[in-house]
Amino acid sequence: MINTIFQLSVVVGLVILTIMLAKLFLKTRSEAQDLQQQLQSLKAQQSEALHQALKRQSQSIKLVEHENVEQQQLIQHMDGTISQLSQGIKALEQQLQELQQRDPEVRLYQQAKQLIASGTSIDEVVESCGIPRAEAELLFSLAKQSPTSDWRES
Repeated sequence: MINTIFQLSVVVGLVILTIMLAKLFLKTRSEAQDLQQQLQSLKAQQSEALHQALKRQSQSIKLVEHENVEQQQLIQHMDGTISQLSQGIKALEQQLQELQQRDPEVRLYQQAKQLIASGTSIDEVVESCGIPRAEAELLFSLAKQSPTSDWRES
């Protein structure tokens, strides 16, 4: 009888242990399923967040590309305008030179400036250019005051 009671106790203990293990297994399985669902939910959220971030970045890139195209067009327009202005300035400079060369007085003073720049004396400038001595002296004093100016370039 003790043997039977012992066997019965062992069987009851094993049944209880089996029930507890089954309950633990079901609980663990349920928790694992919950964790799996949470993981899937997090993956979906991350995927959506990444998709939205990529979409915003793509829009930003398109905007920057559009602005870049506009800036390139503006630069090309400005280059054309600068070229036109540069040509206009050259044409005006040429016209000014032609006008200065036509005017005999201007030609005389330019010749005087060149002679002064080359070191010619006041007397030689007066004689060569036919300008009054006082004007030649004035040109000499101007040349001495600004030796780096356009005196040597004209």
